[in-house]
Amino acid sequence: MERQNETKESPTSIKMEQQEKIDGRTLRAQRTHASVHAKILVALRDLAAEGEHDLTPARIAARAGVSATTIYNHFPGSTGQILDEMIEEIFSGAAASAQPYVASGEPLEATRAVIRSFAVELVKLGPGGKLALAHHYESLAKDEKQREMFENFVHQIVCQEGGLDDRLALRFTRYLGIIVRGLHSTWANFPAARVDDRFAISDEEFVDLHLHSVDHAMALAKSK
Repeated sequence: MERQNETKESPTSIKMEQQEKIDGRTLRAQRTHASVHAKILVALRDLAAEGEHDLTPARIAARAGVSATTIYNHFPGSTGQILDEMIEEIFSGAAASAQPYVASGEPLEATRAVIRSFAVELVKLGPGGKLALAHHYESLAKDEKQREMFENFVHQIVCQEGGLDDRLALRFTRYLGIIVRGLHSTWANFPAARVDDRFAISDEEFVDLHLHSVDHAMALAKSK
């Protein structure tokens, strides 16, 4: 009588297969989470760009095609937390734009790249950029965790990477921060649509003045 060959999986192979299934489910869940997260951010950007001011979780959820509960699951802090993440994304992109100039030892050009990228991306958001910026500065006044994010990064570029004297780098960073924050406040609080308002600035002026602010800040820093 022939002996039947029975193929049995070893405990090790069974365990590996189970782990692969778990890893696969985890990866799919992570991709789904990232996709929904991105849809929520896009929905807020679109609503804000259309001039919508009633940016409630329910309104954002409806635009994103998800439930309001999903909004809270991704952003427990609700709309404010979404706006914070928008600013952080813009700043991360701006920081990346500076790296080629940092690598070539051009600290002032690196600084120009940072603030130009930041300004351009805010302008692209339309009214949403002004809303996000206004919220960002409100958060700065209440929460220490975001304080001086921009200034600290610029100081690192011009001092640690650019090799400027510590005192000069600190003065430059301080003056640049003052000028840029003033630009942000003016742009966010005086809509360009109010053409009769002498303090309103256009989006083009907003970007252009950011670039000029580097030279002005350095001139002030060297004069002290």
